[in-house]
Amino acid sequence: MALVALVLLCLPGSAWAQVALSGQVKFADGSVVSGATVSASSTTSGSSQYTTSDASGLYVLNLIPGTYNISVQFTSPGFYGSQRVVQSHTFNTSTTLNLTLSDILLNGRVLNASGQPVAGVQLSGYGSSTDGSNYLSPTSGSDGRFTVRMVPGSYSSLQLTPPTGSPYAVTSLPGETFSVSTSRDFVLTNAVRLSGQVKFADGGVVSGATVSASSTTSGSSQYTTSDALGAYSLNLAPGTYNISVQFTSPGFYGSQRVVQSYTVSASTTLNLTLSDILLSGRVLNASGQPVAGVQLSGYGSSTDGSNYLSPTSGSDGRFTVRMVPGSYSSLQLTPPTGSPYAITSLPGETFSVSTSRDFVLTSAVSLGGQVRFADGSVASGVTVSAMSSSWGPSQYTTADSLGQYSLNLSPGTYNFSVQFTSPGFYGSQRVVQSYAVNTSTTLHLTLSDILLDGRVLNTLGQPVAGAQLSGYGSSTDGSNYLSPTSGSDGRFTVRMIPGSYSSLQLTPASGSGYVQTPLPSETFSTSGSREYVIADLDECGYNNGGCSENATCTNIPGSRTCACKPGYTGDGFTCAAAPARVILNEILANEPGSATSGEFVELVNVGGASIDISGWTLSDATAVRHTFASGTVLAPGKALVVFGATSGVPSGLSNAVGASTGTLNLANTTDTVTLKNAASATIDSHTYSSSLASADGVSMNRGPDATAGAGFVLHNTLSSLTASAGKRTNGTAF
Repeated sequence: MALVALVLLCLPGSAWAQVALSGQVKFADGSVVSGATVSASSTTSGSSQYTTSDASGLYVLNLIPGTYNISVQFTSPGFYGSQRVVQSHTFNTSTTLNLTLSDILLNGRVLNASGQPVAGVQLSGYGSSTDGSNYLSPTSGSDGRFTVRMVPGSYSSLQLTPPTGSPYAVTSLPGETFSVSTSRDFVLTNAVRLSGQVKFADGGVVSGATVSASSTTSGSSQYTTSDALGAYSLNLAPGTYNISVQFTSPGFYGSQRVVQSYTVSASTTLNLTLSDILLSGRVLNASGQPVAGVQLSGYGSSTDGSNYLSPTSGSDGRFTVRMVPGSYSSLQLTPPTGSPYAITSLPGETFSVSTSRDFVLTSAVSLGGQVRFADGSVASGVTVSAMSSSWGPSQYTTADSLGQYSLNLSPGTYNFSVQFTSPGFYGSQRVVQSYAVNTSTTLHLTLSDILLDGRVLNTLGQPVAGAQLSGYGSSTDGSNYLSPTSGSDGRFTVRMIPGSYSSLQLTPASGSGYVQTPLPSETFSTSGSREYVIADLDECGYNNGGCSENATCTNIPGSRTCACKPGYTGDGFTCAAAPARVILNEILANEPGSATSGEFVELVNVGGASIDISGWTLSDATAVRHTFASGTVLAPGKALVVFGATSGVPSGLSNAVGASTGTLNLANTTDTVTLKNAASATIDSHTYSSSLASADGVSMNRGPDATAGAGFVLHNTLSSLTASAGKRTNGTAF
């Protein structure tokens, strides 16, 4: 299969890098929120990133630059829910954003009608918001009191649920809006008992049935189960109820409203009798012979839910089922596997009284063939489905290792689809539409699949392994899901169904140093090759990338490096202060004009500790020219300059002295400058040639600047300045 030309997918400029969003989550009272879920939802792509705050309430999210809504989901005793804390905030650089919830406290007591506290009562209710559902569920303590931290909002379905066996009823409360911290007492209703026996229409007891009482005002429901004698008992608040019974019998389950709008004001006995009916009959073949093991199925809907009919014929083809009267749809006969019969659709039917009915199975026609991919290879293990184009159930089978499939169908017209899974993809495709099947037929099915291959690269064009390309494609046959993962060479190949795919994104391997990268929606209609660029995670954007505070963090695609700052030694993760080290850093031998007082030698302490240089000396090749005065201390990273004479020190330069002998006497051809300590041990020395001293006013300087062991070069090769006594080569202070 030919591939289309290579296409490099270019992302918006903001997608090449990412920003770290970090901070602390707190409640309104200033206490930290640990274990909260912090989410950032893009206002453009709709994609979301999530993280969990730690024990100190700290969180960090790595995001593609853009505009986001920031929400916090938290759980407290008796509550869980979420709140949008920041809306439409644009992040273009790494940012610290502390998040403070606008939570409130609800406290109070649960009392009975006599004003006495009641323990173990749960106050529950739901509050909806743009961020989802909030759920309120505090429980009263031994003194009837409760306190709950919650999100403000309007709460519905509020009710009090007393402990089992108490003399109180589940008490519905009016919906309420809580906008500020509030104290509220709630009163439980004393229960009245509704009890009795549940029976079928023929007088038989209904054991194990679910009896429900639904309030006609609040809509809340109470449930109980009938015992072996069909007896039931419910504790209710006085009011008006609809009473329903849900039961299961062999081949059926469903429910029936038995009593409507029944008012309960005092303890009452109410026996419940179902209006059930019996459906019996036989399942026959076209020749009138009974067929065993056939399931009759169908659904009946009512105000009390869905009823499901499912009796199976016995050895004589007969069945009997106790059921709720009603209109049943999706009726069908399902024969046992391997029989010569087809699943047979039946017309919808209303059963209002006990009825005897015979049902006839359709003899099957066989449809079989081979399933292949577009390149001719067999498609083994795929699911082949035949859906009636008029009305009726779908038939399914699985192709074997040779791609062979077989279906037993009723004569009719069908749409044929194939669902397949390949590494990095699953989905389905309608292969044949409106195909009439009247006799046993061979029908080979060929998918119109395509191949997508390519690479995942970083911003430097290097391959990235373990990145998943994901996206959804919808069709008349359901949803397709794309999910290939790049290999060690960054490459991926996936067999897929053509179509338009949305929510495309690259998800890096955990700890890879890259960030989830949204991609534009794309239509894949033919086999093709793509390259996708994954955004880099700027590890240095948060907590200095885990490097030492005395190290420089440098971000690189997929990783970062840590290097100790000047004056410190270590591996970058641990950096200890280096001992003091003084070097000759800059020498001006050929002073501007003829004023030798302007000659100078600059010392720099490139170590990590201060050092006392009292009594140290500077010499040229002939003699000692300067002895450092008592009390002279050179701090780490700092410079000290010795000029030929005090008159040569520029105005305002505080870290400079004149030579104690009144001259440095540095030659313009060749000379040697030596720094010795008070014990006459050589600390540093440099012999220069005329090439570094031939230009008036141009000094020689270590390059790079202030780097032990670096060679000396002309100053104007390092910056636009000809010299920088007491300063860095660019003129900034040490």
